[in-house]
Amino acid sequence: MKRGFFGHESNLAVGRESILRQASGHAAVALLRLFRITPKPILLSLGTTLLPLYLRVRKAHAQKLREKWNQTPWSRPLNLRDYYRMRLRLFHRNLQLHGRPLQVGEYTVSGLQHWNSALSSQKPVLLVSHHLGPVEFLHRVAAASMDSGRILQLLTAPAFSRILTAFMREGRERFGAKILPPDSAGLALRKILRNREVLAVMLDQTSRAKGGVLSVSPSLIGPFNWEPVEFMLFRGAWVVPVTARLMDTGVVHVAFEAPLIAGRENLPTLRRRLEEFVLRTWQASPEQGNWSYPRLRRIRPTDIP
Repeated sequence: MKRGFFGHESNLAVGRESILRQASGHAAVALLRLFRITPKPILLSLGTTLLPLYLRVRKAHAQKLREKWNQTPWSRPLNLRDYYRMRLRLFHRNLQLHGRPLQVGEYTVSGLQHWNSALSSQKPVLLVSHHLGPVEFLHRVAAASMDSGRILQLLTAPAFSRILTAFMREGRERFGAKILPPDSAGLALRKILRNREVLAVMLDQTSRAKGGVLSVSPSLIGPFNWEPVEFMLFRGAWVVPVTARLMDTGVVHVAFEAPLIAGRENLPTLRRRLEEFVLRTWQASPEQGNWSYPRLRRIRPTDIP
Protein backbone atom coordinates (compact mmCIF):
# COMPACT_ATOMS: atom_id res chain seq x y z
CA MET A 1 0.00 0.00 0.00
CA LYS A 2 1.08 3.54 -0.63
CA ARG A 3 2.39 5.57 2.22
CA GLY A 4 2.44 9.35 2.38
CA PHE A 5 4.47 11.78 4.43
CA PHE A 6 2.39 10.76 7.48
CA GLY A 7 3.73 7.21 7.35
CA HIS A 8 0.44 5.32 7.32
CA GLU A 9 -2.18 4.24 4.82
CA SER A 10 -5.06 6.59 4.19
CA ASN A 11 -8.46 5.30 5.28
CA LEU A 12 -9.69 6.67 1.96
CA ALA A 13 -7.34 4.39 0.06
CA VAL A 14 -7.75 1.09 1.89
CA GLY A 15 -10.52 -1.45 1.53
CA ARG A 16 -13.83 -1.79 3.25
CA GLU A 17 -14.07 -0.53 6.80
CA SER A 18 -15.21 -2.80 9.56
CA ILE A 19 -18.81 -2.55 10.70
CA LEU A 20 -17.62 -1.35 14.11
CA ARG A 21 -15.56 1.45 12.55
CA GLN A 22 -18.45 2.52 10.34
CA ALA A 23 -20.79 2.58 13.32
CA SER A 24 -18.27 4.54 15.37
CA GLY A 25 -17.91 7.06 12.54
CA HIS A 26 -21.69 7.56 12.29
CA ALA A 27 -21.90 7.97 16.07
CA ALA A 28 -19.06 10.50 16.09
CA VAL A 29 -20.67 12.63 13.36
CA ALA A 30 -24.03 12.49 15.14
CA LEU A 31 -22.40 13.70 18.37
CA LEU A 32 -20.58 16.49 16.56
CA ARG A 33 -23.83 17.69 15.00
CA LEU A 34 -25.45 17.59 18.43
CA PHE A 35 -22.59 19.47 20.08
CA ARG A 36 -22.78 22.18 17.41
CA ILE A 37 -26.20 23.21 18.71
CA THR A 38 -25.43 22.57 22.38
CA PRO A 39 -25.13 25.80 24.42
CA LYS A 40 -21.59 26.46 25.53
CA PRO A 41 -22.34 26.34 29.32
CA ILE A 42 -23.84 22.87 28.95
CA LEU A 43 -20.89 21.69 26.88
CA LEU A 44 -18.41 23.04 29.44
CA SER A 45 -20.24 21.17 32.20
CA LEU A 46 -18.84 17.97 30.68
CA GLY A 47 -15.47 19.07 32.04
CA THR A 48 -16.72 20.28 35.43
CA THR A 49 -20.02 19.05 36.84
CA LEU A 50 -19.94 15.72 35.01
CA LEU A 51 -16.23 15.13 35.48
CA PRO A 52 -16.67 12.39 38.15
CA LEU A 53 -18.79 10.27 35.77
CA TYR A 54 -15.92 9.10 33.53
CA LEU A 55 -13.52 7.71 36.07
CA ARG A 56 -11.37 5.58 33.78
CA VAL A 57 -10.67 8.34 31.24
CA ARG A 58 -10.16 10.83 34.04
CA LYS A 59 -7.52 8.67 35.69
CA ALA A 60 -5.66 8.17 32.39
CA HIS A 61 -5.61 11.91 31.63
CA ALA A 62 -4.59 12.77 35.18
CA GLN A 63 -1.64 10.42 34.81
CA LYS A 64 -0.62 12.10 31.55
CA LEU A 65 -0.76 15.51 33.17
CA ARG A 66 1.40 14.32 36.04
CA GLU A 67 3.93 12.85 33.62
CA LYS A 68 4.02 15.82 31.25
CA TRP A 69 2.75 19.16 32.51
CA ASN A 70 3.88 18.75 36.10
CA GLN A 71 7.39 17.90 34.92
CA THR A 72 7.79 21.09 32.92
CA PRO A 73 9.31 24.34 34.20
CA TRP A 74 6.02 26.31 33.93
CA SER A 75 5.11 27.63 37.33
CA ARG A 76 1.33 27.82 36.96
CA PRO A 77 -0.40 24.53 37.73
CA LEU A 78 -2.95 22.83 35.48
CA ASN A 79 -5.43 20.52 37.17
CA LEU A 80 -7.65 18.06 35.34
CA ARG A 81 -10.80 20.18 35.65
CA ASP A 82 -9.12 23.21 34.08
CA TYR A 83 -7.56 21.04 31.40
CA TYR A 84 -10.95 19.58 30.39
CA ARG A 85 -12.57 23.01 30.37
CA MET A 86 -9.87 24.35 28.06
CA ARG A 87 -10.09 21.35 25.71
CA LEU A 88 -13.87 21.83 25.55
CA ARG A 89 -13.56 25.57 24.95
CA LEU A 90 -11.20 24.89 22.05
CA PHE A 91 -13.46 22.09 20.78
CA HIS A 92 -16.45 24.43 20.93
CA ARG A 93 -14.68 27.22 18.98
CA ASN A 94 -13.47 24.80 16.31
CA LEU A 95 -16.86 23.12 15.97
CA GLN A 96 -18.77 26.40 15.81
CA LEU A 97 -16.70 27.33 12.75
CA HIS A 98 -17.56 24.12 10.89
CA GLY A 99 -19.45 24.74 7.67
CA ARG A 100 -20.04 28.48 8.13
CA PRO A 101 -18.17 31.67 7.18
CA LEU A 102 -15.98 33.64 9.55
CA GLN A 103 -17.82 36.32 11.49
CA VAL A 104 -16.63 39.82 12.28
CA GLY A 105 -15.52 40.11 15.89
CA GLU A 106 -14.76 36.44 16.52
CA TYR A 107 -11.09 36.71 15.60
CA THR A 108 -8.22 39.17 15.34
CA VAL A 109 -5.09 38.98 13.18
CA SER A 110 -1.49 40.12 13.52
CA GLY A 111 1.34 39.84 11.02
CA LEU A 112 -1.02 39.74 8.06
CA GLN A 113 1.60 41.63 6.03
CA HIS A 114 3.83 38.53 6.21
CA TRP A 115 1.12 36.34 4.71
CA ASN A 116 0.28 38.88 2.02
CA SER A 117 3.97 39.27 1.19
CA ALA A 118 4.30 35.51 0.64
CA LEU A 119 1.14 35.38 -1.47
CA SER A 120 2.43 38.16 -3.72
CA SER A 121 5.93 36.66 -4.06
CA GLN A 122 5.11 34.68 -7.24
CA LYS A 123 6.50 31.63 -5.38
CA PRO A 124 4.78 28.52 -4.02
CA VAL A 125 3.74 29.12 -0.41
CA LEU A 126 3.68 26.74 2.55
CA LEU A 127 1.68 27.64 5.68
CA VAL A 128 2.90 25.75 8.77
CA SER A 129 1.62 25.42 12.31
CA HIS A 130 1.08 22.79 15.01
CA HIS A 131 -1.72 21.49 17.23
CA LEU A 132 -2.04 24.31 19.73
CA GLY A 133 -5.16 26.40 20.29
CA PRO A 134 -8.25 26.54 18.01
CA VAL A 135 -6.51 25.15 14.94
CA GLU A 136 -9.51 25.31 12.58
CA PHE A 137 -9.08 29.08 12.48
CA LEU A 138 -5.60 28.77 10.97
CA HIS A 139 -6.56 27.83 7.44
CA ARG A 140 -9.86 29.70 7.50
CA VAL A 141 -8.26 33.07 8.27
CA ALA A 142 -5.45 32.37 5.80
CA ALA A 143 -7.90 31.40 3.04
CA ALA A 144 -10.03 34.49 3.70
CA SER A 145 -7.03 36.67 2.81
CA MET A 146 -6.37 34.97 -0.53
CA ASP A 147 -7.56 36.02 -3.97
CA SER A 148 -10.77 34.35 -5.12
CA GLY A 149 -8.90 32.43 -7.80
CA ARG A 150 -6.49 30.71 -5.37
CA ILE A 151 -7.23 27.73 -3.14
CA LEU A 152 -5.50 26.83 0.12
CA GLN A 153 -4.74 23.12 0.02
CA LEU A 154 -4.49 21.18 3.29
CA LEU A 155 -2.27 18.13 3.66
CA THR A 156 -3.92 16.31 6.54
CA ALA A 157 -4.33 12.77 7.81
CA PRO A 158 -7.80 11.16 7.63
CA ALA A 159 -9.95 10.42 10.66
CA PHE A 160 -10.50 6.87 11.87
CA SER A 161 -13.67 6.50 9.79
CA ARG A 162 -14.61 7.52 6.25
CA ILE A 163 -17.84 9.21 7.28
CA LEU A 164 -16.03 11.28 9.91
CA THR A 165 -13.33 12.16 7.37
CA ALA A 166 -16.02 13.24 4.91
CA PHE A 167 -17.76 15.36 7.57
CA MET A 168 -14.53 17.18 8.39
CA ARG A 169 -13.63 17.61 4.73
CA GLU A 170 -17.05 19.06 3.87
CA GLY A 171 -16.76 21.72 6.55
CA ARG A 172 -13.22 22.68 5.57
CA GLU A 173 -13.69 22.71 1.80
CA ARG A 174 -16.82 24.87 1.83
CA PHE A 175 -14.81 28.07 2.32
CA GLY A 176 -11.71 28.18 0.17
CA ALA A 177 -9.77 25.04 1.10
CA LYS A 178 -9.10 21.67 -0.50
CA ILE A 179 -8.13 18.52 1.41
CA LEU A 180 -5.24 16.44 0.06
CA PRO A 181 -5.06 12.82 1.27
CA PRO A 182 -1.57 11.92 2.51
CA ASP A 183 -1.14 9.04 0.04
CA SER A 184 -1.19 11.58 -2.81
CA ALA A 185 1.29 13.95 -1.15
CA GLY A 186 4.19 13.45 -3.55
CA LEU A 187 2.26 14.25 -6.73
CA ALA A 188 0.35 17.05 -4.99
CA LEU A 189 3.52 18.78 -3.81
CA ARG A 190 5.03 18.70 -7.29
CA LYS A 191 1.85 20.20 -8.74
CA ILE A 192 1.81 22.91 -6.07
CA LEU A 193 5.42 23.80 -6.81
CA ARG A 194 4.90 23.79 -10.56
CA ASN A 195 1.79 26.01 -10.41
CA ARG A 196 3.03 28.16 -7.49
CA GLU A 197 0.06 27.24 -5.34
CA VAL A 198 -0.53 27.40 -1.58
CA LEU A 199 -0.31 24.45 0.86
CA ALA A 200 -0.86 24.14 4.63
CA VAL A 201 0.68 21.41 6.82
CA MET A 202 0.92 20.67 10.54
CA LEU A 203 4.49 20.32 11.79
CA ASP A 204 3.54 17.76 14.44
CA GLN A 205 1.18 15.57 12.39
CA THR A 206 3.21 12.52 11.51
CA SER A 207 3.75 8.99 12.79
CA ARG A 208 7.23 8.64 11.35
CA ALA A 209 10.50 9.04 13.21
CA LYS A 210 12.40 10.03 10.05
CA GLY A 211 11.52 13.69 10.38
CA GLY A 212 12.95 13.89 13.88
CA VAL A 213 11.35 15.38 16.98
CA LEU A 214 10.18 18.79 18.14
CA SER A 215 10.67 20.14 21.65
CA VAL A 216 7.61 21.69 23.27
CA SER A 217 9.45 22.23 26.54
CA PRO A 218 12.94 21.45 27.85
CA SER A 219 11.69 17.97 28.83
CA LEU A 220 8.93 17.12 26.30
CA ILE A 221 9.06 16.27 22.61
CA GLY A 222 6.69 15.40 19.80
CA PRO A 223 7.09 14.24 16.18
CA PHE A 224 8.37 16.62 13.50
CA ASN A 225 6.74 16.56 10.04
CA TRP A 226 9.87 17.96 8.40
CA GLU A 227 9.82 16.08 5.07
CA PRO A 228 7.19 18.14 3.17
CA VAL A 229 8.65 21.37 4.59
CA GLU A 230 12.16 20.47 3.45
CA PHE A 231 10.81 19.38 0.06
CA MET A 232 9.10 22.74 -0.47
CA LEU A 233 11.93 24.90 0.93
CA PHE A 234 14.55 23.21 -1.21
CA ARG A 235 12.51 24.07 -4.30
CA GLY A 236 12.06 27.75 -3.52
CA ALA A 237 8.79 27.91 -1.58
CA TRP A 238 8.16 30.59 1.02
CA VAL A 239 7.23 29.09 4.41
CA VAL A 240 4.99 31.12 6.71
CA PRO A 241 4.55 30.02 10.37
CA VAL A 242 1.19 30.80 11.99
CA THR A 243 -0.54 30.14 15.32
CA ALA A 244 -4.03 30.54 16.74
CA ARG A 245 -4.72 31.34 20.40
CA LEU A 246 -8.04 31.47 22.24
CA MET A 247 -8.14 34.63 24.36
CA ASP A 248 -9.97 34.95 27.68
CA THR A 249 -12.67 36.99 25.93
CA GLY A 250 -13.47 34.07 23.61
CA VAL A 251 -11.94 35.86 20.61
CA VAL A 252 -9.37 33.88 18.60
CA HIS A 253 -6.10 35.63 17.77
CA VAL A 254 -4.28 34.40 14.66
CA ALA A 255 -0.62 35.45 14.33
CA PHE A 256 1.38 35.15 11.10
CA GLU A 257 5.16 35.30 11.35
CA ALA A 258 7.87 36.38 8.91
CA PRO A 259 8.40 33.97 5.99
CA LEU A 260 11.28 31.51 5.94
CA ILE A 261 13.09 31.54 2.57
CA ALA A 262 15.74 29.00 1.62
CA GLY A 263 17.67 31.42 -0.56
CA ARG A 264 18.36 33.66 2.43
CA GLU A 265 19.28 30.98 4.98
CA ASN A 266 20.41 27.36 4.69
CA LEU A 267 18.11 24.43 5.45
CA PRO A 268 19.62 23.53 8.87
CA THR A 269 19.11 27.13 9.99
CA LEU A 270 15.51 27.17 8.74
CA ARG A 271 14.79 23.88 10.48
CA ARG A 272 16.18 25.28 13.72
CA ARG A 273 13.98 28.37 13.34
CA LEU A 274 10.89 26.16 12.96
CA GLU A 275 11.88 24.17 16.03
CA GLU A 276 12.27 27.42 17.97
CA PHE A 277 8.88 28.61 16.66
CA VAL A 278 7.15 25.51 18.06
CA LEU A 279 8.93 25.71 21.42
CA ARG A 280 8.26 29.45 21.79
CA THR A 281 4.57 29.24 20.94
CA TRP A 282 3.97 26.22 23.17
CA GLN A 283 5.57 28.03 26.08
CA ALA A 284 3.47 31.13 25.40
CA SER A 285 0.16 29.26 25.95
CA PRO A 286 0.89 25.71 27.13
CA GLU A 287 -2.60 25.29 28.62
CA GLN A 288 -3.99 25.24 25.06
CA GLY A 289 -1.89 22.25 24.04
CA ASN A 290 -3.23 18.72 23.78
CA TRP A 291 -1.47 17.10 26.72
CA SER A 292 -3.20 13.77 26.16
CA TYR A 293 -1.73 13.56 22.64
CA PRO A 294 -0.13 10.09 22.64
CA ARG A 295 2.92 11.13 20.60
CA LEU A 296 3.82 13.88 23.07
CA ARG A 297 6.28 12.29 25.50
CA ARG A 298 9.12 13.00 27.86
CA ILE A 299 12.65 13.12 26.51
CA ARG A 300 14.57 9.85 26.82
CA PRO A 301 18.35 9.47 27.07
CA THR A 302 18.33 7.92 23.58
CA ASP A 303 16.86 11.14 22.15
CA ILE A 304 19.98 13.11 23.06
CA PRO A 305 22.65 12.92 20.34
